[in-house]
Amino acid sequence: MSATRVGASCVRVLLVVAAVAFGLVLQSEGNGRRLPSRLASATGSPTAGPFTIGGSVEGLFPGAMLSLPLAVHNTNSYSLRITDLAVAVVGVDKSNCPKAAVSSPGFSASTLVGGNATTVIPVTVSMATGVTDACQGAKFTLSFSGHGVRFPLPTSVVVHDARLVVRLTAARTAEVDASLFESGGQAGVVGRTLRFLVGSKLVCTLTTDMHGRGRCSGPAPLLPSHYSVVFAGDASYDPAATSGRLNRTVRIP
Repeated sequence: MSATRVGASCVRVLLVVAAVAFGLVLQSEGNGRRLPSRLASATGSPTAGPFTIGGSVEGLFPGAMLSLPLAVHNTNSYSLRITDLAVAVVGVDKSNCPKAAVSSPGFSASTLVGGNATTVIPVTVSMATGVTDACQGAKFTLSFSGHGVRFPLPTSVVVHDARLVVRLTAARTAEVDASLFESGGQAGVVGRTLRFLVGSKLVCTLTTDMHGRGRCSGPAPLLPSHYSVVFAGDASYDPAATSGRLNRTVRIP
């Protein structure tokens, strides 16, 4: 199953934040204990996009590994499943301070953020041991990139054929051949139930196969010639429907 991407393309936002490092060098005192002169901090400001990210952390020092709580705000009316967040250090304002002094593995799990809602995703931020004096007061620039997939996913119903079959020696039947797709792609949705109605009468239900396609047939009402195929939707997929006029076939035994 492939993911339907928000706005016809996967949500990908680049956010730049300033991580200000204060006093990265541990100093020795007369009693032999090593204490930080000043602790480092990192702050991210929200940036506009399909979803926004912001957060801050304090108490960072050489050798520390702390949790940076990133507040991810979904600006859409529908839910987004955040599937990853990547963090990279792209700059530092002091030439003798290496960018490698700060690092993060990012976020590689999956979490759901409701429409117009905010979810906090913790990301680990580390500072290397043995950071030089040149990094004192340095400002690190981090870039964040992420993917968000609309959830539930939008769908579309495609009817390959819908027809009324008239037999001279048997009752009229209606039959349909239809598929359920994830909108914006050709991926079929597997194992979902579609209802086939002629007029307001339910003729039959079909279950989509491994390609998202299915067929069914049943007794047809006498008068209506219009049909509809309806997917009610579920926790993973939005509802969808289509309608049209039945083709007509007369079969003689």
